Amino acid sequence: MSIFYLKENERVVVFRYGHIHKLAGPGLVILFPIIDKGLKINMDEHIPGWQGLSEDILLQQIERLIIDDELFFE
Repeated sequence: MSIFYLKENERVVVFRYGHIHKLAGPGLVILFPIIDKGLKINMDEHIPGWQGLSEDILLQQIERLIIDDELFFE
């Protein structure tokens, strides 16, 4: 079991079976091995103005960053 403690400006993109499942954080986030993988993101660095975005738009921007290989395996 993986446990993350995230600050206010951090989130974890949870991949379940290789697909984006949800955006989790701040606080404690628990991931289950084999099923889940997590990618920790500092929102202030990668997505300026993220506080004013809805979760749907935020997930779209994060997907765009992951597809463009700007965040993955950083």
